Amino acid sequence: MVRQICVLGAGIIGMSTAALIQEKILDVEVTVIAAEFSPNTTSDVAAGFIEPYCCGNDEETIK
Repeated sequence: MVRQICVLGAGIIGMSTAALIQEKILDVEVTVIAAEFSPNTTSDVAAGFIEPYCCGNDEETIK
């Protein structure tokens, strides 16, 4: 029996979630629903920064 899963959102989180579901679960049909798809998502303009980043190392900057 094929399971049907819906992922909401087509940004980095939605698309990576959909890909992981397809990779890890057998007999699954994944549908992605979103208002916008690449290249019109905020993930496309995030310049590849998908983790926290800190400029500088002084105490005031780190706070």
